[in-house]
Amino acid sequence: MADTIEQAVKKQILLVEDEQFLSALLKNRLEKEGFEVILARDGEEAVNILKTAKPTLVLLDLILPKMSGLTFWKGLIPIPSSTRGR
Repeated sequence: MADTIEQAVKKQILLVEDEQFLSALLKNRLEKEGFEVILARDGEEAVNILKTAKPTLVLLDLILPKMSGLTFWKGLIPIPSSTRGR
């Protein structure tokens, strides 16, 4: 029964990649492995997607238009004040 439930619920991956060829390649491969892939072309689009979607995993390119992957990631993960400035 656990297998049936697990198969029914696809794990979502948010793929943030602006390179069209690479994003298509990754998306196709991940879907063949049974994942549901949500594609964002830049950091701003990824932020908007995360307002409604709760993916299991985020695959993130660091060099993106509009908002870099690093800026996007820093906005997601709060940095405790005790670790800043090190």
